[in-house]
Amino acid sequence: SNDGDYSNPEFDRLLRASAGEVDPDKAQDLLNQAQEVLLRDLPAVPTWYRNAASGWSENVSNVVIDWKGIPMYSDIERN
Repeated sequence: SNDGDYSNPEFDRLLRASAGEVDPDKAQDLLNQAQEVLLRDLPAVPTWYRNAASGWSENVSNVVIDWKGIPMYSDIERN
């Protein structure tokens, strides 16, 4: 959502580019750049954040938790 009607041409361009990017690493880089723009502009002050706890078995590896606290299931490998 964008309740504050935030708009920045550079931020918007980076989001559009990331949405069309098929390479996950390149898309992540574009999103990181967009986040830097957002932090520089700071259109709103976050007053809370989500905390997530995760755990997994020794029988799996390559467990990665994304920025939303969700495991990247496609990357998990069975040992």
